[in-house]
Amino acid sequence: MDSLNGFGPLFGNWADQFFYSLQTTLVLVLVLVVVRLLVRRTWLAVIIGLAIEVGAAGSGVSPGGVGWLYYLAQIMAVGLITLAIFRCGLLVTAVMILLDNIPSAVPIIPYGPSWAALPGNLSIALVIAIACFGFYAARGGQPLFGKLEV
Repeated sequence: MDSLNGFGPLFGNWADQFFYSLQTTLVLVLVLVVVRLLVRRTWLAVIIGLAIEVGAAGSGVSPGGVGWLYYLAQIMAVGLITLAIFRCGLLVTAVMILLDNIPSAVPIIPYGPSWAALPGNLSIALVIAIACFGFYAARGGQPLFGKLEV
């Protein structure tokens, strides 16, 4: 709720999410690399790494919560992150986690004209701006909509 105090705390919250996403990515890669060095097989390292990472991430099951469902969601999330690490690299994974964390860290108020809706709206606008820049950068200098023949 600190991000409701103005743009300074909101920007600080965004900066925190940037560093947390980078830290999460690097810790996950560190676990995978260390396990890979120990077992010498990539597929086995991924399975053991997933078990370690899900065990660490799943330590927050609330009492009375549905544990198996929580762990299933953690397996899916960590599996998606691991797939992104292997298929796309560290930068894409860090940006993916960042774009997931920014809207989660700021309260999103559905009533737009409210004064409390501004931080959430700015956070959503930041996520959309980063996605638009990613689309522009992925074009690699090509025309935005390809070659239109009239």
